[in-house]
Amino acid sequence: MTDADAALRPLTQDELDKIIKNHAMYSEGSVGGSRAVLTHHDLSKLNFRGANLSGADFSHSRFSQSDMEGADFSNAVFFGCDLRNANLKQAKLNRADFRGAQLIGADLRGADLNKADLRQGQVMTFTKSKSNGADKYSGKTLFIGAHMSEANLKGIRASDADFTDADLSAVLLQDADLKNAKFIGANLSDSDLSGAVLTKANLDGAIIAGTTFANNERGGLNLDNTVTDDPINSAITHSAKDLKGLLLAHVEWIESAGKAGTQLNLNGLDLRSLTTLNTIPLTACSAQEAIFIGMNMRSMHLQSAHLEKSDFRDCKLDKTDMRGSHFNNSNFMRAQLKGVKACPLKVGKGEIVTDMRKCNFKYANFENADLRNVDFRESDLSFANFSGANLTGAQFSGATMTDVLSKNAQIDDDSLSFFV
Repeated sequence: MTDADAALRPLTQDELDKIIKNHAMYSEGSVGGSRAVLTHHDLSKLNFRGANLSGADFSHSRFSQSDMEGADFSNAVFFGCDLRNANLKQAKLNRADFRGAQLIGADLRGADLNKADLRQGQVMTFTKSKSNGADKYSGKTLFIGAHMSEANLKGIRASDADFTDADLSAVLLQDADLKNAKFIGANLSDSDLSGAVLTKANLDGAIIAGTTFANNERGGLNLDNTVTDDPINSAITHSAKDLKGLLLAHVEWIESAGKAGTQLNLNGLDLRSLTTLNTIPLTACSAQEAIFIGMNMRSMHLQSAHLEKSDFRDCKLDKTDMRGSHFNNSNFMRAQLKGVKACPLKVGKGEIVTDMRKCNFKYANFENADLRNVDFRESDLSFANFSGANLTGAQFSGATMTDVLSKNAQIDDDSLSFFV
């Protein structure tokens, strides 16, 4: 045991449970509550799963191998903490202070680190000697699918860390050590990697539109299949005036049941330059194999549209009406779909079910969405968040449901087995 370890006060699970209860009362403004201040404590191997400890102070404490999955640590202070090999899957860590923290071997898959501060943190692979009987810490830190937009990671030591599929949009990574790090499929749009060491880093399939690269060590850097500002497939070339004319013709086509006007056809187009897309009604349009990556599509009208094989990665689709539309084989990784309306579209005496078969919904957020009768068969819903959603009648046969969140969701009894 080192002098630093000896200075840490151990805590039992019963003591921790009482502190968690008192902190919850404090957060609710109840009489008798108290804020959790656990600085210089040894909290190793304790169970924090699902706890609400937002705003707590854990400065200089040790959490090695603790179970913190799904807990709320938003705005908490982890300054100088030892979180080696901790389980932080799907934890809420937005605006948390991790300056100088050690996260070696930690599992942060699906965690929310929006605007967190990880300056000068250490997440590289490391092995501690067992010659004195101490624990051995090793393994790559997993930020797979983590939500880290606008986080501050200046100077972070993250060689060998795995950021696969993570949202790192608008993140500060200046002067970071990212040797051998994996960013496969990650969203690095508008991030600043000036001065970062990127030797043998793997950015295969990453989104790097608007990303700043300057004064980098780039030997062996893999930039295959990256998404840049350059158009994918064909860029939309219509002027605002032309598009208005196309929309008027599309409205006429809808109102006349196809007897007049022309259906809006956006098939195969890269629409990312169309910054006012969310003001355009796309009801019954055809936009198959279209590129919508990262676009603001909040509160749009997308009913009865054909959008098969399209790319909606990182799109903001909150409260969009997509009833009766066809999305099969589309990519919605990390998409925000809070409050979407995707229940069946009533047409005369019948209805059209929303088709979301064989889609990629990894890390997507469906909180409080109306998903009645949606067809999710054979889709990948790993780490998706369905909290508060209405899923009655939805179909999940053949779907991948790893670590799905479903707190307070409405689910048919015969579908509960998919959420275990």
